[in-house]
Amino acid sequence: MQKIEGVIEAQVSITTERARVKYVPTVVSQTEIRQAVSKSGFEALELGGESEDAEAKARQHEINTQRRLLITGLIFTVPLFALSMGMDFHFLPSFFYSMYMPDMNMYDMQPWLLWLMFALATPVQFYVGWQYYVGAFKALRSGSSNMDVLIAMGSRLRMFIRLRSYSVW
Repeated sequence: MQKIEGVIEAQVSITTERARVKYVPTVVSQTEIRQAVSKSGFEALELGGESEDAEAKARQHEINTQRRLLITGLIFTVPLFALSMGMDFHFLPSFFYSMYMPDMNMYDMQPWLLWLMFALATPVQFYVGWQYYVGAFKALRSGSSNMDVLIAMGSRLRMFIRLRSYSVW
């Protein structure tokens, strides 16, 4: 039984006439294990069907998690994007601007608008993007670098530059 690829452990008790098999569901299925048992001259009865669904449940949980993160990100990002583009292209009404600086041909923003943008960006940065920070921390702790490190560093740097350009700091 252990010669089948994907079978991690197989314990057989002749006195109780039972076998316990630990396997990797992505490599080998229960049907293939039952066929191997039948070829050995024994009869295989299925006691629990939940183990085959463990991978599907884990996949569905990951899909639900990513969907929730996407929706949360969109809820905060779309208004942030609209405010940012409206501010950069001067499409916002005049109460969003505190003063016009003719020598630099630009408007100075209201402080509350900048804090609103900061409040909208924070959940996206730290709730939606948390998985990148965790991945980056694990990679750096093991002495290596991966894409998570680049994303975490780039997003923090971009946030700092954006806030610095609006003189929040």
